[in-house]
Amino acid sequence: GTAPHRTVLLATMTAPTLEAIRYARGSLQLLDQLKLPTSTVFIDVPDCDACWSAIKEMNVRGAPAIAIAAALALAVEAHKTRDALVASGNVRDAAAGAAAQLASPPLMQ
Repeated sequence: GTAPHRTVLLATMTAPTLEAIRYARGSLQLLDQLKLPTSTVFIDVPDCDACWSAIKEMNVRGAPAIAIAAALALAVEAHKTRDALVASGNVRDAAAGAAAQLASPPLMQ
């Protein structure tokens, strides 16, 4: 005899995804984790100071997200100041200044 033929249907479910970081050259937005789960709100991060504040206020949480946010905030700031750096010809001093800024928190108002 022949074995009965069985058809197996595999249901695939895709898990819902959540975008936490939006980056384009010169622009960074971070998901405000304090608004979850009721709202999906993104915070504009125009520079390192704004990123530092978002981390300090816990709008961004978790070591990987914090590290990525900080690196991308630096990239945004570098992108915005690149023309001035090239024009000044003093890229080394500008890089040292950026490193010093990352090493210390912004001045609080």
